[in-house]
Amino acid sequence: MIEGPDFVWLHLPHCRGGVTDAALRTRWGADTRFLFDRVSPANASCHDTIADRQRRDPGFALAGRKLVCNIARLPVWTAERRRWSATVGHLSPVALDHLPPPDAILRRYDTPSVDAWVRAEHLAGDLDAVFGVDPAAADGARAPAPAADAPFTADELEMLYAANPRWSELELRLYGALALPAAYQKVA
Repeated sequence: MIEGPDFVWLHLPHCRGGVTDAALRTRWGADTRFLFDRVSPANASCHDTIADRQRRDPGFALAGRKLVCNIARLPVWTAERRRWSATVGHLSPVALDHLPPPDAILRRYDTPSVDAWVRAEHLAGDLDAVFGVDPAAADGARAPAPAADAPFTADELEMLYAANPRWSELELRLYGALALPAAYQKVA
């Protein structure tokens, strides 16, 4: 989480938050009006939702500040979450099946409602539009989203979207369609 005088940015995992964090630190890291959580696997607070932060710090208040959060297309997010959980998180395939569904995670971050979304697949333009941050301020801001380790068949994509209507609705609103890069679609 990053707190600024007029915004609070939430770090929804697997949506290029590390690059966003680096860009915002480059821009405002020396300014004491901005509070930056330490980003590390040992510091879960960097992924706080508003409710998490209020439990952790009863003095915290959103107080009229704009709420900003990164987002990625559902299959991109799902593939990255699986890759991370299996490699970095060291979860077995059985444990992966018991992770909270994407809609449950999105509900936690979008409560209260997010005012501005930064799309992982359009990071450079959205960082500029939302924060006025030069995307070149962070290495990787112009790089494409991570490649999928587990592409989906058309049937799997249909099931994924059907099982996560909240994410599907948000993706339609933010991206205009549920179309995906070819790299995430595999032939059945």
